[in-house]
Order: sequence, then structure tokens, then C-alpha cells
Amino acid sequence: QTGVDVLASATGTVRGVRDGMPDVIFSSENNNDIAGRECGNGVVLTHRGGWETQYCHLKKASVKVRVGQVVQAGDVLGQIGLSGQTEFPHLHLSVRRDGQHIDPFAPDLTSDCGEMPTQTLWETPVDYVPGGIISAGFLDTVPEFADIKSGASSSPLVRNPGALVAWVYVFGGR
Repeated sequence: QTGVDVLASATGTVRGVRDGMPDVIFSSENNNDIAGRECGNGVVLTHRGGWETQYCHLKKASVKVRVGQVVQAGDVLGQIGLSGQTEFPHLHLSVRRDGQHIDPFAPDLTSDCGEMPTQTLWETPVDYVPGGIISAGFLDTVPEFADIKSGASSSPLVRNPGALVAWVYVFGGR
């Protein structure tokens, strides 16, 4: 809600833009509304040498670029949102070369699972985290999920509560 900017990863030309999809949690109820637009609001950039990057799940009305525009590395494309097929705000970054998906953590596919590759596409190495805790806390009642997502569920405990409820908001759990 505070607005986290999404920056262009490299100099490129805007090939595609979508904006205007609402920021809502994906569910079976809105599956038909999202079909074919799972990326949500997003931007696609083409780069030299057959490279392409796609930035998905941007916040509604936050996209700052237009098709044909040349952007530099670090230019603001939009903001992280909750559009498309997603259950929490985040950026889904796809990297492609000559139409093939590339893992920016292991672009040469020479690493085994669990082994950190020596060559990545990151200028500054990024620790890969497949899942984690977004927030957690204790309350004296069961919180509403909307309050957990917005951060409003962090009220102080009362003395001698009738119940003690522990809650955790995670991503990537399996």
C-alpha cells in the first residue's frame, strides 16, 4: 500500500503494457475474470541480443511507461501490486532469451539443485528465498485475513486474555 517501485533491469524498449486490472487476491470466484491475463498489470521490455524481461502483478494505475518508449536500467516501470493470478503482492519477473525462459539465478543451467551457481544475471548477488514469513503475531481473537494483509492485525494483547491466538502470514509454503 505504501508503493514499492519496480525498476527496469536493463536498458530496453517497451514492447507491451497492461494496466487497469484490479488489485484483488486470486480465487476460484475471479478465475474467469483473470483467464488469459494471469500476469495482471505488467510491462514487457525487449533488450539487445534477443533478451526480454516481463514484469507482472503491478498495481492498478501505477504503470509509468508506454509501448515504444526506451527506458534505462533503473527507470521506474510501475509499482508492485496484487493484479492477475496472485495471492499476495509481489513482482513476478520473467527473463527470456530468444524466446526461451532463463533462470536469472542460473542462466547457464550448470548448477545442481541446492548448489548456488557461480554465474548469475544479477549485478549484485541476490539471496534466493523460495518461501518465508511475511508477518506473524499473537492476538486474543482470530484475526481477519484482510487485517493480516494490511498490517492492521498488530493490536496489543490485553492482560489475561480469554484466548491466545498465534497467526503467521507466509509465502511459498508447500
